[in-house]
Amino acid sequence: MNLIFSETLQNINDLNQIINKIKPYLKSHSLILLDGDLGAGKTTLTSELLKSCGYAQVTSPTYALHHSYPVVLNHENISIEHLDLYRLQNEDDVESSGLWDLFQNPQSVIIVEWADRISIDQWPLDWNRYRIKITKSDDHRTYHFYSF
Repeated sequence: MNLIFSETLQNINDLNQIINKIKPYLKSHSLILLDGDLGAGKTTLTSELLKSCGYAQVTSPTYALHHSYPVVLNHENISIEHLDLYRLQNEDDVESSGLWDLFQNPQSVIIVEWADRISIDQWPLDWNRYRIKITKSDDHRTYHFYSF
């Protein structure tokens, strides 16, 4: 993995600093894997990103597994596909989830929470692939943005 940037925030209200750094990379045919412990801020990061694209209400796809949001981003009409793999237990769950079907639409950005449920070598190689690792402590969060 190649580190693109790393930034620490003391206040979650400053999350737009991270979003503004990430947005230029969000072009069609991009995959963003989000890693972090429970409560690290994976859903919050995605929600704030979607709010910056005009969505007032964004909910976690933990139970639905997948939410789709058509947006204009970087002068492109794309669909942001937001997935949460937390509840998936095995490869059969992954196969029946419809996850791999989403890669048939190259006009999308696929954002995956709990991406570690799937081995890194299973993600499509022909997509722009990024990983965001979020670490949380008592008084700050650190965001590491990688390409892989």
